[in-house]
Amino acid sequence: MTKINLPTEFYENARKLRIYRGKLASSIGLLVMQFNSIEHDIGELLAVFLKRNSQDDYFNNISIMTAALSFSQKLDMLSALYLKRYESNQRQCEVFRKIIIKLSKFEEYRNTHIHSRWGTRSFGDSEFKRFKPNVKGRKGLRNAEEVVDWKEIREKCKEMSEFNCNELFEIYRGCSEYCEMSEETLSKLENRLTFGSSRPSGR
Repeated sequence: MTKINLPTEFYENARKLRIYRGKLASSIGLLVMQFNSIEHDIGELLAVFLKRNSQDDYFNNISIMTAALSFSQKLDMLSALYLKRYESNQRQCEVFRKIIIKLSKFEEYRNTHIHSRWGTRSFGDSEFKRFKPNVKGRKGLRNAEEVVDWKEIREKCKEMSEFNCNELFEIYRGCSEYCEMSEETLSKLENRLTFGSSRPSGR
């Protein structure tokens, strides 16, 4: 059997890629868990709008909302219920719309990364990339290709977690009962939605 001697840099590249792939895989797993948490909480927001006779009914409603509706459908239903309740408060409705837009962007980010192929372009390459074919828009086949830093995915997960503790918590309060946001809360959310924040206020 003939022994094939590969260049030294090939083995070094392979070692680095194994390490990178492990960190990337754990980051994508965290992304899945964080987004699923948000999706569950959206189902909870919808459930609090529904009349329930017991705690079991409440949790069953959450399960139904989470299982039966897509994420986009949940956002559509939540928007219809919330905007109807607070239609007289335009500023609060505008903040809510920005929150929904942010949630849609989270979904787009999640889908882009979860439904991509990850790997190298060819045998022996030193770059581990994300590949995503696209045929939407009647523009023919387009192939997205990029190197993604696993740390960037971790930062996005952190952003989702903070969003859950701030924006979604304020929406929850307005779903469980009629509760207009204070001027302070509206200003805080407007600032976060415009400039972002790395300081969660806690839930």
